[in-house]
Amino acid sequence: MSTTLRRGDRQDLDLLLAFFDEAVEWMVARGQPTQWGTEPWSTDPRRVSRVGDLMGSGTISGATRDSFGSMLELSWGGKTPIALSTGGTRSFIEDGDELTLAGWCQGDGYRVGFGPCVGKVTPAIPV
Repeated sequence: MSTTLRRGDRQDLDLLLAFFDEAVEWMVARGQPTQWGTEPWSTDPRRVSRVGDLMGSGTISGATRDSFGSMLELSWGGKTPIALSTGGTRSFIEDGDELTLAGWCQGDGYRVGFGPCVGKVTPAIPV
C-alpha cells in the first residue's frame, strides 16, 4: 500500500466544509454547540470565505499588514525580507528559530485567550 500526500488547495473547499459540517453535527449531538455553532458552515457565506482564505494562503488574515496571519504574507511570499529586532532580516523561518504564539479574542465585557506557546523549529526528519 502506498500513500501520497499533496498540498490542499481551493479545489478541496467542499471536502473541508463537509468536515466542518460533520463536526458541527457531532458537537451539537453531544450538547456542545458553543464551540462550532449549530448551523452547517457550508451554508454561511462568511465561514465559506474564511475557510477558502485558510486553504488559499494557510492563514486567515485581515486586509491590512498588521492583521496578516503568517510570515509568508508579511514577506510577500519571501520577496520582501522582514527586519528583525536583533538587527537582521528574514524572509522565511529557519531551523533553530524559536517561535512564540499567544492570542485572544474579546467582546463587550469579556476577553478569552491563551498565553505564550513556545516552540523551536528543528530540521526535517529524513524519510
